[in-house]
Amino acid sequence: MKAATLSLPLVAALCFPLIGGVRIDTTDGGYRDVVVAIHPSVTPDENIIVNIKALFREASLFLHRATRGRVFFKDVTIAVPSTWPRREEAENTASNLFDGADLRVAEPNPEYGDTPYTLQPRGCGEVGEYIHITPAFLSGLNGTTSKTYGSPAFQLVHEWAHYRYGVFDEYGAAGDYRYPSLYCEFGKVRANACSVRMRFTASTKNGEPCRVYRGCKVSTKCNAKFYQNTRDPVESSIMFMPYIPGVSQFCDDSKRKHNIFAPSKQNHICQRRSTWDVISNNADFQNLGDPVAETQVQVKFQEVQQRNDSLGKVVMALDISGSMNDYERLVRLKSAATHFVRDVLPNDFLLGIVVFSSTATVTQRLTAVNDTSRTDMAKAIDHLAADGDTCIGCALKQSVQVLKEGGRTAEGDTIILMTDGNENKDPRIAAVLPELLTEKVVVNTLALGTSAEKNLENLALMTGGKAFSLSDSQANIEAAMQSAFVESTTTQLDEADRPITILDESIKLNKSKTIPIMIDPELGKDTKVVIVSGSQTNLEVHVLDPMGNTCKACSFHISNSGSKWRTVKIPSPAMPGTWNLTLTTKADTDVVNVRVTSMAVAADDHPIRLRTFLKKLDVNQALDACIFSEVSKGPHAVLRAKVLAKVLTPQKNVGQLIVELFDDGVGADVTANDGIYSAYFTQFKGNGRYSVVAEVVGDGSAIIVRGRRGSGGLPVVASPPEVSTNVAATEKTASASPEFGAEGLPFEQFVYVDEDIEVAEPLEVVGEKAPSFRRFSDGGSFQVDGAIDVSKIPPASIQDLRVADVITENGTLCVVLSWTCPGEHLDYGQASQVEIRVSTNMASFLKRFEDGVPISENDVMEGQLSPLPARTKQNVTIKIPEDVVSEAKIENRTDFYFSARVLNKDGLDSGASNIALATFEHPPPEQQQKPLASKNWGLLIGVPVAIILLAIVILTVVFGRRRTSTQKIQPEAKLHRIHYAS
Repeated sequence: MKAATLSLPLVAALCFPLIGGVRIDTTDGGYRDVVVAIHPSVTPDENIIVNIKALFREASLFLHRATRGRVFFKDVTIAVPSTWPRREEAENTASNLFDGADLRVAEPNPEYGDTPYTLQPRGCGEVGEYIHITPAFLSGLNGTTSKTYGSPAFQLVHEWAHYRYGVFDEYGAAGDYRYPSLYCEFGKVRANACSVRMRFTASTKNGEPCRVYRGCKVSTKCNAKFYQNTRDPVESSIMFMPYIPGVSQFCDDSKRKHNIFAPSKQNHICQRRSTWDVISNNADFQNLGDPVAETQVQVKFQEVQQRNDSLGKVVMALDISGSMNDYERLVRLKSAATHFVRDVLPNDFLLGIVVFSSTATVTQRLTAVNDTSRTDMAKAIDHLAADGDTCIGCALKQSVQVLKEGGRTAEGDTIILMTDGNENKDPRIAAVLPELLTEKVVVNTLALGTSAEKNLENLALMTGGKAFSLSDSQANIEAAMQSAFVESTTTQLDEADRPITILDESIKLNKSKTIPIMIDPELGKDTKVVIVSGSQTNLEVHVLDPMGNTCKACSFHISNSGSKWRTVKIPSPAMPGTWNLTLTTKADTDVVNVRVTSMAVAADDHPIRLRTFLKKLDVNQALDACIFSEVSKGPHAVLRAKVLAKVLTPQKNVGQLIVELFDDGVGADVTANDGIYSAYFTQFKGNGRYSVVAEVVGDGSAIIVRGRRGSGGLPVVASPPEVSTNVAATEKTASASPEFGAEGLPFEQFVYVDEDIEVAEPLEVVGEKAPSFRRFSDGGSFQVDGAIDVSKIPPASIQDLRVADVITENGTLCVVLSWTCPGEHLDYGQASQVEIRVSTNMASFLKRFEDGVPISENDVMEGQLSPLPARTKQNVTIKIPEDVVSEAKIENRTDFYFSARVLNKDGLDSGASNIALATFEHPPPEQQQKPLASKNWGLLIGVPVAIILLAIVILTVVFGRRRTSTQKIQPEAKLHRIHYAS
C-alpha cells in the first residue's frame, strides 16, 4: 500500500504497525493502546493489578526523562483472564488478548527466573514480539523486586526499548564468546559497557583472581562488581545493567559517549550505532510536537476481562462479487467454509458471517457455535451466490457492527476478510481503518487469486493481523483456505486448547500410498485426520495403529453427499508412535491433502509447538523477506531440529520452493540457540503474493533446553551483581589508584593460563533429548510489489569474524581468522570471493573499508580466500603484511584490526564485516623470535630484554609441548590479547 493512501490524521499517528494496536499520539508523544495481558494460569492476586498500574506510572516518568521529554505511556489496557474472579470495573470481552499483548504476565522462563525479558527475533530498529514479566516480579514490586533487580521502572523502560525501538543490550554475559562480559583492549581488561568510565572489580566467587586464557579470554567464572563514582557518576546506559544507581539515560555519541569498541550485542547488530541514535531515528520520534512538561505525564488505565461463556469471537467477511464465479472460487469457498463451521470450530465460539459485493449483508448474526447453529450456518453458506462489485469497506464496517451487537466490545475480536478483487466501491479500506483502530479489531486477510486488493497486507499489518494468500492453480486450495480460517480463530483460544498440526501434506495419488503419522507421547487427545479429495467415493481409507493393527475404533465421517472432506477420528488417547494411513483410489489419479491434528493428553502438559511468522508483509527489498519459526515446549526452546519453510510463489508451475531455517546467530538469525529459526527468502519469481508454510522435524537429534533466550533478561543465578556507591571503600580494598577500574583493570589483577578457554571451560548446550516429532505451521503470506531482481541481491555480510589465534614465528606475525560464510545472495548459495583487509587505525577503518591494507594470496599461510558454501565455517591463517607491521612500529601502535567482505559472481559485495582485533603489547623485535617446534604455536609472551635468553627457553618448552601453565600476570609481561570486536 502506498503511504499516501492512508494519509489520515489517526493513521498518521501510528508507528511501527508490526506492533499491532499500539499508537503514538503525535500531539504529546503519549503511547496509546498498550496492552498488558495476564495468562490464565496465573493465580489471582489483586496486587498484580495494582502494581501493573504503579509500574507504568513510574516507568512513564522514567521514559519521559530518558527520551528528553519526547514520549511516555498514556493509555494502558489490562486484560484479565476469565480464570480470575469477575471484576466489576472490567469491561467484558469475548476474546483472549494474551497472544497479541505487548506485555505478557506469565510464569517464569527458567532461563531468566523473574527477570523481565523481551523476545526480539528481528534486527536493529525492528519491533520485538512481546515483553515477558512474571507475577512474582509484580507482586513484590516494592519489596523483593526492588531489592533484587533495582528500579522496576528502569527494567520496564529497558525492555520497552528492546521491544519498541529494536535496540540491544550493552552488556555481555560470562561464557558468551561473541558478547563477553569482560574483554581485553589497550593493555587492560574492560567491562563490556557503553561507557568506558563504568568502574568495576573482578574476582571469582571465592575472592580469588580471575583466570585469563589464550587470546585474552576472561574466565566464564569471573564475577564483576560494578559501582558508581559519586564524584563523577555515569548516566548511561539504560541498556546496561539496571542495578547501577544513577543511570537514567540512553547511550549517546556526544555527551554520554558511546563506546564503539565494546563487543556488545548493540554494537554488533546495529553496526556500532549508539542506542540513542537508533531510538531517536525511530518512526515514533518523527513528526512529534514540542516536548510536554512532566506534570502532563499521566497514565490512563482500562481493564477488560474475557467472559467465561465464550472461547472467542470472529466474523467471517466473505466476498461474493461477480469475479468469485471465476475458477470455481465460490464453490471452493463454500466447500472450505462449510466444513470449517460443521466440523472444526469448537462449541461456544461466537461466529458471525457477513457477505459482500456492491454492499454488505449479514448472513449470520453473532451466534454461539453448537450442534444446531452449525447446521444453520452451513446452510447459509451453501446458499451464497456471486454477483456485483467489490466494497471491502462495506464489509469491514458491517463486521464491526456485528461484533458490537448487544453492547459488546469488539476489542481483540477478529475479522477474517476473504476477497478476490480490487475494491471498487466506497467506502474504501482507508476510510474505515480509523474505526477499526479505535475499536481495536484484528483483521486477518485472505487474498484469493492474482487480482485481490493490493492493500490487504497493509490492512492486516495496521490492525495486528495476519495475511494469507491462495492461488487459483494450487491443488490444495480448499485445505489451505481452511488452514487460514483455523489459524485466525485458534489464536483466540488458550494455548492448551489449540490443536497441533502434526501432518499437512498434498500428494498426487496413483492407486495407493501409505503415509506415516507420528504421534509423540504428550499428544493423543482429539486426534483427527482430515482428508480432502476430488472424489471421496473413489477413495478408500485404512488406518493402522503403531502395533500394526487395524484401528477398528476409529470413526470415519464424510461431511455430506458430494463433499470433498472426510474426517477420521482416532480414539483418545491415541497410542504414541507411528500410525500408518493408507489411501487407495479407484480413479487413475487423485490429488489428496491430508491434515492431522492432535492435542495434549493432559491439560498441564506442554507439547512441542511450532509458530511461524514473517518480518514484513509488504516486501520491497530482499532484506524484508525474512521467515521465522519458533520451536518451543512451553517455556523451553527446542534446538537442533530441522526446520523447512515451503514457499508458494505467484508464478504458475514453479511449485513450492524450500528454504531451510537456522538458529545459529548468523544471517537473518539474531540470537543463536533461542529456539527461533530464521532465514532470508531470495528466490523471487516476480511481483505478487508468496505464501509460507513451515515444517519442523525432530529426528532424534533435537534437544529441549531449559528456558528460552530473549533480550534484556539478565539471569540472576544466586544473587544480583553487587553494586556499590561507596567508591572510597571499594577502591581502598582494590587499589591505591584513584582511577582503578575506570578505564579497565590492569593485568596484575588476573592469572594467565596458557590454554584455550574452549578446552578449559567448555560451553555446552545441555538439554533433554526430544522425542521424534513433526509439526506444521501456516506462516501466512507476504506481497512483493516492485520487482526484486535476484541478480542484484548481494551476499550477506560476515557477522562473526574473529581472531581464533595469534602466531609468531621468525619475527613474522600471523593470525588465524575464522568466520561463517554468507551466500551468493544474502545467506543462500555460494559467493565467489572473500576480501580481507587489515589496519592499525580503527576509526578510519570503520568509516572506509578500503583504508585497510588488502591481504593477498601470498599472505595466506593456510586455508583459502575462496568462500565456502553458505553457513560453512571457514578458517584461514594469514601473515600480517610487513608494511603494516612497520607502520605499527613507527606509530607505536599495538592493535591490528581485521575486516572482510564477500563478493558474488555479479560483482556485488556484502559490505564490511564486523571488526576483529588482535592486540599486542608491541610488535616483537625480529631478533627475539625463534622457530617453534609445532604448528600449534600459541600466544607470544614478551619479556624484558634483560631476560631474553631465559624467556626463549621457557617459550620453547611451553609452546613445543603445549603444556598448560598457570602464572600471575605481571605488569611488565607481554600478554598477547585477542579481542573479538563485533
